[in-house]
Amino acid sequence: MTTAKTTAARALGAIFLVLHASFFIGPGVRADAPPQFFDGATDPASKEVMLQAEADIEKYRKGDFTVELVDQSGNKIQGEATLDLIRHQFNFGCSMFRMSRLPDDDPMKKTGLQTLLDLFNQVVVVDHWYNPYGEIADKKPVEDIAWATAHNMRMRYHAILYQEPMEAIGKHLTTEQFWQLFDERFQYAARVTGGKAQIYDVINEVLSRKRWYRNDPKSFYRLEPTYPDLSQPDLIVRAFALARKYLPSAKLTALEHGIPNPGDKNYTDIIAMWKAALDAGADIDYIGTQCHFFDDGQPFKPWERKKQKNFFTMAEISKGLDLQKALNKPIEVTEFTGPTRNRLQSAEKNQKIWTMTEAENSAWQINFYKLVFSKPYIIGLARWNLIDSYCGRADDGGILTQTGGKHQIYHDLRKLIKEDWHTRVTQPANKDGADAITFRGFYGDYQVRVDGYAPAEITLTPENKNIRVVLKKK
Repeated sequence: MTTAKTTAARALGAIFLVLHASFFIGPGVRADAPPQFFDGATDPASKEVMLQAEADIEKYRKGDFTVELVDQSGNKIQGEATLDLIRHQFNFGCSMFRMSRLPDDDPMKKTGLQTLLDLFNQVVVVDHWYNPYGEIADKKPVEDIAWATAHNMRMRYHAILYQEPMEAIGKHLTTEQFWQLFDERFQYAARVTGGKAQIYDVINEVLSRKRWYRNDPKSFYRLEPTYPDLSQPDLIVRAFALARKYLPSAKLTALEHGIPNPGDKNYTDIIAMWKAALDAGADIDYIGTQCHFFDDGQPFKPWERKKQKNFFTMAEISKGLDLQKALNKPIEVTEFTGPTRNRLQSAEKNQKIWTMTEAENSAWQINFYKLVFSKPYIIGLARWNLIDSYCGRADDGGILTQTGGKHQIYHDLRKLIKEDWHTRVTQPANKDGADAITFRGFYGDYQVRVDGYAPAEITLTPENKNIRVVLKKK
């Protein structure tokens, strides 16, 4: 019996060790700890948010349509019709930063421009008032605008009053003289674009820049104290009134920096600033929010962080974005950068912080796209880096590498927008007594094709779901 009991005890002990080993993987890591793959939605709250996002995309980004096809005499057209979504109503955008600066024979220019066509329906034409990186001398907004117009891309012009006119330092201009410079800058923006951009970024980072440089004795704000403080509600009102004078039919945007997070005071202060300006009567059409997900000195994965562990989770980001609903204005994510290494930091520091794989980074960004697309108050999302290291602190925040290679996000985003979020229907037109083609699809611009007739383009929106289309004979 003693032998039997000893054998049984040893067997139970072995089982315990196996179970213990399966519960703890490595020193201090529990088997029920979050999975090591991080896509921003590994926590229960984010999983729930993403399930809701899928439902809300179906609810808010799609509609049930009725399309009646007739010829120029008003007769119903017979035959098979194809309706193909060619542009979402939602703005899927990307900055053209530096594209026009590349020589025409540079392979990166061809690859970059083709990538814009592959993935997006909107481009951001970057034409800063002043650029501290010495790029102002060779910016070419006219060339970018011509390319976008030729390829039927929507445009957002960035940015009219950004950055400060450094050439004014030492001239001791009065506040009203600065306003005269503003007036001239608005005239320039209207002239150089020919009014072709649908959206104009009027002011950018007015609160953030004041805070970033307040302690720098060489900053513009310290050297030129008469410069208008465009973070003040009454001056925001004045700036947008001036913009409206020269851009009467454009959509005007106010945008700022700040990762969407309810615990970030800078972010909530920005929302309060826009609220005060709107309450004061500022003629703002859209509010732009920047979403540059640079590190904050810690890794991005919750289980590797020491504080604000949920900072980069979709649940926390969703809460932050929803704070902007209080502004009662359409919101556009005007500058987006996914998780990236910081090119201004040392390789040693980046190595400690950067633990995301290419697959994780792409999956995280796809979840961010889904989350933003699901919010009915958001009208667009524009990436800020087409190519790695081209702008800001992002070391590898682009879609393309600096040698023209495609990151995983290129392939995953193309599948998401062009396949998963695509609508294409082929139905008989008015066959067997049917009066129209009916289908459910994404809101946006569609091409209509029927054999023997010239293709036509129609726009289907929540306000325009039932339409009559006249097709011309070829």
